[in-house]
Amino acid sequence: MSIRLRPTAIVFGGDQGIGADIARAAGFCGHNVVIPFRERSVGANGIVAEIEHNGGAAVALFSDARRSAHVATLFRTVISAFGRCDTVIVSPTRNARSPGSTKSDANQVDLLLQAASLLPAGGEIIDCVIETNGETGGGPLRWERADTSVGHALRRLHKLASSRRVSLRQVGPEGAIAALCNHPLTADLGKAPADDRLDKPLSGALATRSRQSSPRSFGS
Repeated sequence: MSIRLRPTAIVFGGDQGIGADIARAAGFCGHNVVIPFRERSVGANGIVAEIEHNGGAAVALFSDARRSAHVATLFRTVISAFGRCDTVIVSPTRNARSPGSTKSDANQVDLLLQAASLLPAGGEIIDCVIETNGETGGGPLRWERADTSVGHALRRLHKLASSRRVSLRQVGPEGAIAALCNHPLTADLGKAPADDRLDKPLSGALATRSRQSSPRSFGS
């Protein structure tokens, strides 16, 4: 099946840990999987290789999620290459201490805001979180009502997502995987191998695929 007929998911943090598990599941369920990375090119390309080995379609792209120009270029490239972008997953951060007030949370909210402004209407953003001592941690959405800069930004996020008809939710890893595998376009895909693989460049800004050692950078 052509990659342009498959749903496409960007998995931030998909180069390691829980994010990598989500990326693998997305590929298994029939998504085109995009794994942005800043430093862990070996990890990102390794996950891409696993997905392709199992019949999926995936690509690793250099993109610094802390830089708005990189994120904007990432979305433009993905939509140009695949013809669509359906789901954005923001994986749990490794440092979930003091959620709602750390610099890590602020960066993550900035990323969610950018995703909401760039994802086509009808798309879905999933803030994937982990459970810590019985409470949700590792993601900032639960702090929407906090009287902090993060709380104010989250209120803007929900208004932006609503105005652009973008779905926004916070779930654990299993919920994120279930959402991917229950996507309407994956119903008849299962593990169907991609006929149109990523052997050729999909656009001038796309990084090379996993078997090549030097992914191209893009963005300013």
